[in-house]
Amino acid sequence: MSEPTALRAGDPWSWQRDDLTGTYPATEWGLSYWFKNAAGGFEIAAAADGEAFSVGQSSDATQAIAAGSYAWQARVTNLGDSGIRHVVDSGSLTVLPNLFVGVATDPLDARTMAQKAYDDARAALASFQATKGRIKAYTIAGRSMEFDSSADLVSIVKFWENEVTKESSANAKATGRPNPRRYYARMSNG
Repeated sequence: MSEPTALRAGDPWSWQRDDLTGTYPATEWGLSYWFKNAAGGFEIAAAADGEAFSVGQSSDATQAIAAGSYAWQARVTNLGDSGIRHVVDSGSLTVLPNLFVGVATDPLDARTMAQKAYDDARAALASFQATKGRIKAYTIAGRSMEFDSSADLVSIVKFWENEVTKESSANAKATGRPNPRRYYARMSNG
């Protein structure tokens, strides 16, 4: 099995890497994963399972991992000489929010950071246009900005719209659904 593309915080996580045994057997190498995004990161060390690697995290270990998209790299380190290291794989992981936090009636904003920024940018553009540019300062994605024209805001809206579309495409691919960026047409003769 390869690395998952989406996991939920608060759930147990597990996967196997038996494809490395020929070059990097677990009897001679250690495997670790580093996951990072703009807000921070975390590390997961794999355990030896014969010559293969087994990755596992308990529900308690994943409980506090922040939801969001993470880039990751997998690296092997020689057990005899820790100075010998090789990156063997990389990818991305979406950590879904832990729903078992607080009480069941607590609200949850499950939007991604890109979706929140896109929504903020659209609201800022609408406000800018409604006030005919009298209100120029807005907060988008946690950053305060000032704009002189609606064209500046439009470019930010387009940027975040593109990021949301990329996330939708990646999510569709990960869950086996059709790519929303692709258009399908059926041609018939007659």
